Amino acid sequence: KIDIERGLDVVVQCLEHHLSKDEFGVNETLPISGAACIYELISLCSEYRRFPDMQDVVKKLTLSEINITVKKRVLWVLVNVLRLAITSSNEYWNVTGNQGSRAVLNNCLLALWQFNVPEDIALLYREIVEVLIGVVNSREDYHLQKLSILMLNSLVCCAEGEKKKILGVEIVETIVRSIERQITTTEQPDQLLESSWTTLWNVTDETPEHSIKFIQMEGLQLFLRCKEQYPNSLNLLKNMMGLLGNIAENKMCRKYLMENNEIIREFSMLLDSQSDGIEVSYNAAGVVSHIGSDGAEEWTLTDPDRQFVLDKMVQAINRWPVDSDRSINYRSLLPILQLLECKACPEAQLWAAWAIANLTSYDASRFARLAVDEGGDKMIQQFNLDNYREDLRPKMLELKKIILQNTEHYKHI
Repeated sequence: KIDIERGLDVVVQCLEHHLSKDEFGVNETLPISGAACIYELISLCSEYRRFPDMQDVVKKLTLSEINITVKKRVLWVLVNVLRLAITSSNEYWNVTGNQGSRAVLNNCLLALWQFNVPEDIALLYREIVEVLIGVVNSREDYHLQKLSILMLNSLVCCAEGEKKKILGVEIVETIVRSIERQITTTEQPDQLLESSWTTLWNVTDETPEHSIKFIQMEGLQLFLRCKEQYPNSLNLLKNMMGLLGNIAENKMCRKYLMENNEIIREFSMLLDSQSDGIEVSYNAAGVVSHIGSDGAEEWTLTDPDRQFVLDKMVQAINRWPVDSDRSINYRSLLPILQLLECKACPEAQLWAAWAIANLTSYDASRFARLAVDEGGDKMIQQFNLDNYREDLRPKMLELKKIILQNTEHYKHI
């Protein structure tokens, strides 16, 4: 029977030996075949479960059973081969059409994808992010770009806190440049373009420095270009709006939005959108609420007028069914809950209350728990309707009752 772990040991030893001897320029088949062998051996772990007849030829081993030290060693050798393929000037890497280099990169990336992403790949987070950035920056090949950007997105999506900041600025720079290249050749938005914007959305979550870098690279203009070039792509729009939502949540970034009347005008129009149910309108209202929360003195534009935009947002909120099913992911409700205390913008308070009422209704087990854990039930309990804008009071009262009902029900489960 095939011993997967023993096979990995042999292949990795071979690659390590030739890496140390710098012999890949002599024998071009080594990195190509070595990475392909790793791909096949790791894939056997899942093949074993899918195909019972494999039991006669493969010694049973699941990916989770492979020793973590072995996994790190395999990942290390793949990273080092990728580095060599990206930077090497050896003659064979540059054969006709650059296919030698492409084959190595392709096989290494496919081998990485056979591991659990992001759990196993996170064992060498910085090193793998570094080589993925290198692939995106050095190769315009569509397939290689897609493999690399999809993995970057999976990694940053699950990274939290300080880990997300590791090479985060470099990720933003790399993805923005990739999008700029893509839109010169892409007639219709595809998985690569959508994944690129999703990666930016995830890498800017709760990391203001990444949002600033996006803005410095003229990312707001890139947003407007993509929206104009692909006006009918709902998935692309949702991903781009998610990124703009991250920017709007941070006070130091919001001034850049206010300096761009095209952006504000765009989001004002999107408040009226009925695309994808309420999602587009809801996300536009989130951006408007955070900008409005800074107060009238910070709204420096006359076109569009602040109160005009906020009134449009209230009209949109009144249209949305509070029991709407959603496709949304919040790690924390704090950015929304903080708006409940924003007396400078009652319209933003209304949006926040609607968001919490909706979220705790459609997925109580998750969002009612978050609301309670982060103090949202106490905040809404203490919300003083007597001091609230009179014409918005009935809607706020309705939403307050829903939130308290949902959170109380959760606490007694």
